[in-house]
Amino acid sequence: MSVRLFTDEIELQICNLYLSGLSSSGLVKKFGGSECTVINVLKRHNIERRSRTKAQKSYLSRHDYFDKIDTEDKAYWLGFSSDDANIINGQYRLRLAAKDKVHLEKFNACLGSKIRIFEYSVKNTKFKSDKQAVGLVFRSKQVVTSLANLGVGENKSFTLKPCLSMPEKLKKHYLRGLFDGDGCITGHYIRSGKTWQWKASFCGSADVVSYFVGSIGVPIKIGKQDNIFIAQYSSIDSIQTLCKTLYSEATIFLDRKRDLAFEIIENLRGRDKNAQVNTKSN
Repeated sequence: MSVRLFTDEIELQICNLYLSGLSSSGLVKKFGGSECTVINVLKRHNIERRSRTKAQKSYLSRHDYFDKIDTEDKAYWLGFSSDDANIINGQYRLRLAAKDKVHLEKFNACLGSKIRIFEYSVKNTKFKSDKQAVGLVFRSKQVVTSLANLGVGENKSFTLKPCLSMPEKLKKHYLRGLFDGDGCITGHYIRSGKTWQWKASFCGSADVVSYFVGSIGVPIKIGKQDNIFIAQYSSIDSIQTLCKTLYSEATIFLDRKRDLAFEIIENLRGRDKNAQVNTKSN
């Protein structure tokens, strides 16, 4: 049985630094061992080694992207980054489930960049299975500084503040980015499988959840689990308002959530038509 040189935490650091562009020889200088040891770590985490050609093609062109939030896409990606991105040691890191790879491609397009999207596995010791993920990592002092000025900095999970300076005309796009990052839409049968019920929720810091609920305009209670605050939308009218506010006339979104929102809107529209027919017939 081979002995591993690095702890799980160090191996994760090695993977993240490699994904951000540090070479295998650079990792050896930083953590010790040999290049072969580093390569084995990358293999263990299913991270494909990049060729020199691929490394040269990966770059960020719009370092000023978040300097001024004046378009739908910038407002959206600020909201999405507020939830799902990590800012660590001057790096921007965004990791999603493999099924959402196209969403990272959208971000790349908005940045006008060719940042490489990495595919790898995340160890899941609880369920004894690997989770397939995709990631995008780049280093930009200007982007990190701009995001920090907008409230998105390091260690933001429980202390994140909403962007109160967001222009009113872009607010719903910012909210949609927040929801696509940390929101959820689910549906299930109730009453012995005869009735279908939709539910939606949004979680985050106390300030962000309060801002989100107030902006949607539906009075609901905010719950708390550990250090996370959660807003639950369960009534038909509240879910319909949420979906229409966030996704109507939107051009950028997480596809699977937008599709669910449209399904809800269409289902409830059909319900309203049936109710009108029944009212007239009575």
